[in-house]
Amino acid sequence: MERESIRAYGAREHLKFNGRRMRQKSLRSLSGLLRGVCFDGQVNEAEQGEIRAWVEENAELAEYHPWDLVIEHLEDYLSDGKIDQDELEDMVWLADRLSEWTDRDDMIKAGLQELHGIFHGILVDEKCSDEELDALRDWVFEHEYLAGSYPYDEIASLLVGATHDGEVSPQEREQIMAFIGDFVDSSNSTSISKEKLLELKSKYQISGICAVSPDIKVEGKTFCVTGEFKRCCREEVCEAIINAGGFVKSNVSKKVDYLVVGDAGNRSWAFSCYGRKVEHAVELRKNGAKLAIVSERDFWDAL
Repeated sequence: MERESIRAYGAREHLKFNGRRMRQKSLRSLSGLLRGVCFDGQVNEAEQGEIRAWVEENAELAEYHPWDLVIEHLEDYLSDGKIDQDELEDMVWLADRLSEWTDRDDMIKAGLQELHGIFHGILVDEKCSDEELDALRDWVFEHEYLAGSYPYDEIASLLVGATHDGEVSPQEREQIMAFIGDFVDSSNSTSISKEKLLELKSKYQISGICAVSPDIKVEGKTFCVTGEFKRCCREEVCEAIINAGGFVKSNVSKKVDYLVVGDAGNRSWAFSCYGRKVEHAVELRKNGAKLAIVSERDFWDAL
């Protein structure tokens, strides 16, 4: 049993270490395959079979982005047994994008590291000026490729909520400082007060933050619902999801794509949300899960 556990641990560590490299290799392989089959301007049955074989062999990659989009597109192209001119041109476009996406993991990692550095820079003088907020908002919307990553979605929502009326209140300013303070190591700073950060965090205990204008796809996606809904009861929300081709889980997990939070109830500001499921979703996001926390309003807009 002990030997088996060691083997299992070794396998997990090997997969964790080599997973990214293997995924990038699969995308490069697909990019070459698509380019090759499109060279003569048509895709015959044998070539479709090769593409289908790649999809089947790499089905597990559908858990990762952007592989989920790649596989979704390919399955759509192959669904009717023929590939027309528009789909052929789409495949050529997809092949062009794949070479860019192989470096996406590095881009996201670098972007989030830069964002953490920006947070640190803003808090150095223990203030959060209008100019800093404007610059941070501009940076956020210039780096939309980080959407879906923690804490990009959260800071984007905070900024939209604080600036939508053209004026940032002292409370909204402190809420933003309390949130970004979680990503700053004050122990290694000569100017950021750990005590002040702790005071702000205790004053503004934000459990979760709904994404702003999220891209919600229902068909084939898994949902969990929480809170009190304005339009109808939870059971009717779940029924709407199922009728639209989605799936519903009673609890939050890595397999859940969206946590829908009811808009009813009293909240101190526009995008905040609370509760056991929300806290679990936030922890999963912190650990890299691509789980979006979305509001009831955005959910209904997506249907």
